[in-house]
Amino acid sequence: MDAVDALGATRVQPSEASGLLKFWRWLVPSSLNPVCVTKLGDLFLADQSGSVWFLDVGTGSLERVAESADAWVGRLSDPDQLNLWSARPLVDKLENAGLRLREGECYTYWQSPMMGGEYEVATSR
Repeated sequence: MDAVDALGATRVQPSEASGLLKFWRWLVPSSLNPVCVTKLGDLFLADQSGSVWFLDVGTGSLERVAESADAWVGRLSDPDQLNLWSARPLVDKLENAGLRLREGECYTYWQSPMMGGEYEVATSR
């Protein structure tokens, strides 16, 4: 199993990159290219050197998480790190509440955590 599969993420095609990053270019340099998007809409990106970066759309933060794809896969072997990046416990709660994603969709927040929102399951407000 590769990193994208382990995360339960969707691979990003090069033609999709500009649309995914349209509103994040203030934070994400053009030298970073999306690799995959998680079910919460967070992105893993790679640079020319092979380093892997994580864009957390809930907190509006970008950080380098591995110096190479192999190092990234190594970090994913830690179940706690995998759960953090994939949000598997939260995604499981969403799916158990009957919220299923269709192709091209991701889960989102009623109110962004950056603005005081919380990581909770709700089907309506």
